[in-house]
Amino acid sequence: MGFAGPAGGCTAAASAALLVAIYASVLFQVGRGTLALGRASVVIVGALIVLSKVFSPQYLVWLIPLVASEEGLTPAWFAVAALTTVSYPLLWLRAPGAGFLLMAALLTRDLLLLGMVLGRAGMRPLIDLLGRWL
Repeated sequence: MGFAGPAGGCTAAASAALLVAIYASVLFQVGRGTLALGRASVVIVGALIVLSKVFSPQYLVWLIPLVASEEGLTPAWFAVAALTTVSYPLLWLRAPGAGFLLMAALLTRDLLLLGMVLGRAGMRPLIDLLGRWL
């Protein structure tokens, strides 16, 4: 089952632009020595996962070990894992009947992960701007 909508083209372009901005920010910070390589890895892998066209739950298998070794599992990371677990094994099986709940859980998880990635990439002003829209 896939989800599509009229904003697909704009969303893909915005995601690509944001991914480039995050990557440039991380490269700049690592080059200056203000961002450690492990934390940079968390940011880049997280950005690739949350900003790609497909966010499969098993992708968290790549990210969670990096997070655990670099910064520990905070409540926000547990929330991302819990929302993913609720979305796929539980709500996904009833997708036609649980459409709103499934989309709300996925949107919450994606926005939470995006906020954490942007914050760790040093893009706090962008988080504040997005927060005003939501």
